[in-house]
Amino acid sequence: MERLARKLAESIGASLGKSEDDVAVVTYGLIGILQVFAIFLLVSSIGFAASCWFEVMIVFLSVGFLRRLSGGAHSSGIYSCLIYSVVFVCTLAALARYALIYLPFLANCGIVAVIFIYGYVMIALKAPVAPPNKPVRTEAKRKRLRKGAFIVLSVFLVLVTASLVVFRFFGEPVLRLYTIGLALALSTLWQVTMLTKLGQRFIAFFDGLFTRKKA
Repeated sequence: MERLARKLAESIGASLGKSEDDVAVVTYGLIGILQVFAIFLLVSSIGFAASCWFEVMIVFLSVGFLRRLSGGAHSSGIYSCLIYSVVFVCTLAALARYALIYLPFLANCGIVAVIFIYGYVMIALKAPVAPPNKPVRTEAKRKRLRKGAFIVLSVFLVLVTASLVVFRFFGEPVLRLYTIGLALALSTLWQVTMLTKLGQRFIAFFDGLFTRKKA
């Protein structure tokens, strides 16, 4: 992936007469794009095969939306990030599609309530959590990002609540809407946990596992 990004960046740089520094910047951007595209293809394929494509897409997209504003723990390697993203996007989607639906409805309502209370608290206390190479340098930007994260979280809460209410009234015919709502709640839990020390330790542990396996 890095080699492909570098070749593409060098080709673009040569055609536009860019410097080596500009090529390095383009390479970094292309690596990010290729990584997201690879994750999308993998989780989409797995979700389709496991009959939970809609839940997979909800997790994939919602984590991305909230992460852009709230930040969070980052994996140190391209491939470890790809692997853990695919594993956990698909795991959360499968939990929503095949596990949580067997819990009592009120239990799931309680889980959702706890997740969003936790989410608001973590965003208020932690967000945004920027990577070391892209620090948030001004308090004004920090406040703007935190406000955006609160807005996105509130939209998620409305959507999840709506899915619960509709399922309560209509039951089995809208079961898929219910599982999609649960997937959105689980993706929120995952992303806000990435703002904490626990999330950072988890990513570091996963990176360590990947490094040892690679070695």
